[in-house]
Amino acid sequence: MTIKKTIMIGIPCFAGVSAETLEDYMRFAYYIGRRYQEYNFVLAIKSKTEQFRARNAIVLEAKKIGADYLFFLDDDHVIDIDGMVGPSTRYEFLRTMIEHDKDIVGGLYWQRGGTFNPVALTQMNKDRYRLLEAKEITGKMQEVDVVGGGFMLINMEVFDKIEEPYFEPEHPYSTDIQICRKAKQAGCNIWLDSSIEVGHVMSEKQVIHSHNIEHAMSERHERLERQKDPKKFGHLKFMPDRLTEINNNYRVDVMEYLNISTEEELIKLAQEYVDHYNKIDNYKDNLPQYYIDSGKSYLARSCFVHDVNANRPFDKFVLEVLKTLGKGIDFGCGGAPVSFELARAGHSLWFNDIDGNECYEFLKWRVKKYKVETAGFNTYPSNCDYVLCLDSIEHVEEWKRLVNRIAKSLKEDGVLITNFITLEDFTNKEHVFMDKPAFLSYCAKKGLWQTSQYVFKKNTTMIGASKEN
Repeated sequence: MTIKKTIMIGIPCFAGVSAETLEDYMRFAYYIGRRYQEYNFVLAIKSKTEQFRARNAIVLEAKKIGADYLFFLDDDHVIDIDGMVGPSTRYEFLRTMIEHDKDIVGGLYWQRGGTFNPVALTQMNKDRYRLLEAKEITGKMQEVDVVGGGFMLINMEVFDKIEEPYFEPEHPYSTDIQICRKAKQAGCNIWLDSSIEVGHVMSEKQVIHSHNIEHAMSERHERLERQKDPKKFGHLKFMPDRLTEINNNYRVDVMEYLNISTEEELIKLAQEYVDHYNKIDNYKDNLPQYYIDSGKSYLARSCFVHDVNANRPFDKFVLEVLKTLGKGIDFGCGGAPVSFELARAGHSLWFNDIDGNECYEFLKWRVKKYKVETAGFNTYPSNCDYVLCLDSIEHVEEWKRLVNRIAKSLKEDGVLITNFITLEDFTNKEHVFMDKPAFLSYCAKKGLWQTSQYVFKKNTTMIGASKEN
C-alpha cells in the first residue's frame, strides 16, 4: 500500500481578509479535496500580529504531524485570477510545484503598490537583495535567491538542515529572505516557477496581476498628481491610498532625527532592540522604564513595523473612518505615523505616551518640524469625538484605569478605535494584558459597547442593560 504524503497549508492571517480571497481559498480547498486524492492535507492558520511568530508556529505544527511539505500561503492572494465559476485548472499549481522536486519553490505574484515588481529577489552582495524586474521573468522555472513567502512550497527536509528559530523579527530581513537565505547557506536550492501566477489583493475590490498591472500603475500616477495639490483635491479624501507614502515619509523623518544616512545604519540600530527585548524580565516592576531605556533602537524598529510595503488593514481603517475632522486622543501613540497625518490634516489631536520614550520624543520633534497645530501632549481632554489605541492597550498593566480615562474623555456617541480585540500574539513579553473577555466586560460597565472588530461606541444609557436582560 502506498503511503500518502502530507501537505501542511500554512496561512499567517491578519484580520480583514477580503471576500475575493475567502471565496477563492474555499474553492481551492474544495478542489484539492476532490482532485488531489494522492495527498493528505492539513490546514494551519495563525495570527500574524508579528509575522515571524506566526510562521514559526506553523512550522512547528507541520513538524508535529510529520508533514512532508509545507505550503505557505498569505491571506491576500487570489489563485484563480481568471475568475472561473466552476473548477479551475489554476488550482493544479500545487501538484506542479511538488513534482518539481525542489527544496523551495515559489510562484509568481506582484507587489500591490510601489514599483509593482515581481515578488522574487536576487542577491546583490553578501547583505543586499533587490527585487527582480518584469523583464527578468522568464515564464518558466528559474533559479533565484528568494521567492515570495506568500506563495512558497518548502520540502520539510529543509528544516532539518537549518537551526531554530527558523524565522526572526523582520529586521534586517523579511521572513521570506530569512528562510531562503538560511536554506541556501545550508546547501538548498531556491526556484521560481514563473509560469504559475497568482493575484495579490490590492484592496478589498482590486486584485493585482499581470492583466491589469499597467492600469494600476496609471492609477497610482494619477493619485500622486492629485496629492500635489491637497487643497484642491482634499487632503483627507485620498489618505487611505497614501499609506505607503505615509510610512515612507515616517522612515525618512526617523532617519533625519537619528542622524542616519543609510538603510544599513537603520537596520543595525533596529537590531539592537532585540537585545533590549531579551532583558524585559528585568523591568517587571517598572515597565515604563523599559520603554525609556529601549532608546533609539525602539524608534528604528518602528520603521520596520510600519514598513513602506506593510499590509496594515487597521491603519487604513483609521484613515478611512476619520475623514471628517474631529477632536481626539491617541493613547500610547509612540511615533504616531498614522495619527500624525490626521493632525496635519486638521484634526485636533492630543498625543499621550511615556515622556523620555524615544518614539514619543521623535513625535514632538516632528510636530515642531512641520509646525503642526496639535492640541497637546499627555493630557486627557473631555468631549472627544474619538480615542485611538493603536497597538497600545496590550502594553498597559493598569488597563482599567485607562478604560476609565477613555470613557471620561469621550462624548456621548464618541468612539474608541482599537485593534486590541484582533490581536492574537500572546507570546510577546511586552503584551502584559491580553484578557479580551475582561476588557469587553469592563468596557460595557463604562458604557463602551463594541460595534465592530475595531470600534467601541460610548452609550451610557445602555449601562446595566445586559444585566436586566
